[in-house]
Amino acid sequence: GAKGLPSAVNPAEPPKPVVEHVALFAVSVNGKWGFRDVAGNMVIPPKFASAFPFAEGLAAVRDEKGGWGYINKDGVYAIKPQFAAAAPFREGMGIVEEGGKFGAVDHTGKFFIKPTFAAMSEFYDGYAAVLFTQSTMGGIATAWGFVDKHGAWTIQPQFPAVTVFGDGLAGVRKIGQLFGYVDTNGNQIIPAKYIEAGPFSEGLAPVKVANQQGIAHWGYIDKNDKMVIPAQFQVATPF
Repeated sequence: GAKGLPSAVNPAEPPKPVVEHVALFAVSVNGKWGFRDVAGNMVIPPKFASAFPFAEGLAAVRDEKGGWGYINKDGVYAIKPQFAAAAPFREGMGIVEEGGKFGAVDHTGKFFIKPTFAAMSEFYDGYAAVLFTQSTMGGIATAWGFVDKHGAWTIQPQFPAVTVFGDGLAGVRKIGQLFGYVDTNGNQIIPAKYIEAGPFSEGLAPVKVANQQGIAHWGYIDKNDKMVIPAQFQVATPF
């Protein structure tokens, strides 16, 4: 691992995504969350404090004591509520928080990447954005970088802000700079010139630029940095 950086490298084969589509939808009833089917029948009764949609056959839910776990389509805990936070499964792993640090569990709830990072995104294209915090003379320094599915650093933490990867590129902003895009090795592919930026998806990424009057709008660029949908929107999300 890189000097001074937290390491959570697991050389084993990372968990594979589980292909299971559950046609149940999270709904809130009197402040409690349950799951309905397409016909509107309440299949899993509203008993959870919070709930995410099903992904890879499991849904992240929070119990009344505040613990996050994952239920299966029968409403039974596949991974018991034990985490301070949990995100939907993506690319075979669920990002969870334990003891103030984030890591990734497999479908049995076993840590594949042990809780190591100050924050962590879901995996996209095989990479997760992770936040590294360090005590300095002046307080706490924080920076985002990227790890692969083994938990190994692929791009060292150096960015105050990033997007997740999409189409092989991630939006990054260095200190004192605007947003640009780097490849999976950290090479700058699209120059740092955007006020804000979102991830690439379906070959396009939302970016925010200012016009001559200094008014900023969102548009969409392609991977060649060509503005294919002119900047005209107040809000823009990934495709």
